[in-house]
Amino acid sequence: MSSHCLSNAAFRFLARVAYPLSISKQWSSLFGSCSLQFLVAILSEPDVYRFNFILDRAAFTISRMRPSRFPVFLLGLIIGLIIVPLSVYCYFRFGFAPVTTGAAAMPFEKTFAKMGLHARMDKEYPRTAPIPGNDENYTAGAHLYREHCAFCHGAAGQPATSVAKGMYPEPPQLLDPNHMVTDDPAGETYWKVSNGIRLTGMPSFHESLSPTQMWQVSLTLANADKLPPTVNAILHQPLPKDQPAAGSAVGSSGR
Repeated sequence: MSSHCLSNAAFRFLARVAYPLSISKQWSSLFGSCSLQFLVAILSEPDVYRFNFILDRAAFTISRMRPSRFPVFLLGLIIGLIIVPLSVYCYFRFGFAPVTTGAAAMPFEKTFAKMGLHARMDKEYPRTAPIPGNDENYTAGAHLYREHCAFCHGAAGQPATSVAKGMYPEPPQLLDPNHMVTDDPAGETYWKVSNGIRLTGMPSFHESLSPTQMWQVSLTLANADKLPPTVNAILHQPLPKDQPAAGSAVGSSGR
């Protein structure tokens, strides 16, 4: 970017800001006389046009302000650049942010979390499954679900576990007809299983399961409302009862 074009852009900026800042008309005319040079610079060096345009528009916006409103503009600038970030810092620094699973969500927490998740997932999840949806893969997926997923996401026809009840956000019970993901593409479930979801308790399984295994459980969940009876029988098997809390056995034996 040449210094010639930058200097002309700066002159135009001063020319348009001159009036609201009560600079004399003579100075304004002097700076305004550079407008022709500024246009020639844009035509000769289009790579700096974007910078010149932004600077020129900023000057035009300020020039439309009345002199009495300029302090208000400065006040808004100070609030936007200093006070708002400082308030956010203090909100976290002094312990006002909710960090426990039982606390209410922060303002816009759910909105921004869902927005970011779906924007990223929609760009990356695979559109086609490399394995077919058949009884063999559904059966393997059902066993994988019980081993790796049911502890949080529940078994068919059974209440949520104590772990699921204590998590935030509470994990969806994926075999409950009201929370199934049968309307989602199997690739979305595969993306979640493979990558996990930060700050939700959903781990990533890409280091503990193979891609084929992750697709098997994803296809099983995507078709949970139309699985064959043999697969449903596996998913309806009762889960092991929750283990007693640490120290409870010792406490009972010492009575």
